[in-house]
Order: sequence, then C-alpha cells, then structure tokens
Amino acid sequence: MSNKIDHIDMIKQIVRTYGENHIYNYGNGMLHEDLYKPIDCCLCDKEMKTIHDTNCAFPLARLQSAKEAFQSHNKYRSCNKCEVDVLDARTELLDENDKDLKYLTLVQSLERDDLKSMYETPEAQKRFAELGQDYFKTWLGKSKRENANQ
Repeated sequence: MSNKIDHIDMIKQIVRTYGENHIYNYGNGMLHEDLYKPIDCCLCDKEMKTIHDTNCAFPLARLQSAKEAFQSHNKYRSCNKCEVDVLDARTELLDENDKDLKYLTLVQSLERDDLKSMYETPEAQKRFAELGQDYFKTWLGKSKRENANQ
C-alpha cells in the first residue's frame, strides 16, 4: 500500500510542477525557461542555473520580473535559498493590521479589486523610494492598475 501512495504522491508532484512551470513560462513578466541564461543571485552570488531557481528579491533589492532581468544589464533576482530572507523582509513591511496580506497571492491581487498587495503598503512604498523605484511603473504595478480599471 505504501508504494502505491508514494507513486500517487509522485504523480501529483509531477502534475503540480508541470503546471507551475507552464505558468512561469507563459505568464506576464515571465521568461520562458528555454531563453534563460544562468545569472548570479543578487543577495548571495550563487549561480542560478534555471529560471525556476530565481525569485523577485524585493524588498532586499529592486522589484524585477524574470523577463526584465533577462532584458537588463542589472540583475535583481534572488535564489531559492535567499527567498526565506526575502519573505521575512516582506513580512516586516506589513503592520499588524496587514499581516493577513502576506498570504495574498499575485493571482488574487491581480483578479480582485478590493484587495491590496503588500507592495502597496506605506512601508513598501517607502522601500521602493529608497531603491529609486516606483511600484506603479513596474510591470506588476501596471498590471494591478490595468485590472483595477477594467
């Protein structure tokens, strides 16, 4: 019985990974994995060999999509290991009344007008200013505004 359960779990993981990779390859702001060239993590300098090893490093670095990193000389993407530090830093941007926003996904924030993402908190906006970046001029901020106006 255990082998059958392990086999089912393995199939579920393959389907989940395939679905996630499909979204990552074709989503707005995403870069297809076949176009990816390895870059170093902007936080620890570890080489990220696949696009699926990279993450947005905001607020520890500028907000940058995978596609923007590919098109730019400056790379602000972090590795999976550093993602823990990035998520901790994002949580710090939320005040006690906003702590539930840390569970807000990008898909939810783009589909629902009544929800604000953590990128829109006053602390996040302050951090954008420190990094010399305007959230509403990034691909993510523009997408959020476009969906709110529809």
